[in-house]
Amino acid sequence: MELNLELADLVRAMCAILDIPVYNSLTESLHVLFTLYSDFKANVHFQQQLDGMPDGAAVDEGGVWGPM
Repeated sequence: MELNLELADLVRAMCAILDIPVYNSLTESLHVLFTLYSDFKANVHFQQQLDGMPDGAAVDEGGVWGPM
């Protein structure tokens, strides 16, 4: 699937999917998006789940984490 969106529209779409509010500044919304990603990546619970998976399993199963 390919999305033909401008960068600003793509940011708005990603924030809408993750229920991150977008007001006048996309910079603030992107900050929230990347902070959320960083917190999830550093979360011990998710690290334990990923450590138990064979290498590349998150990618092969269509997971959202991608290669770590």
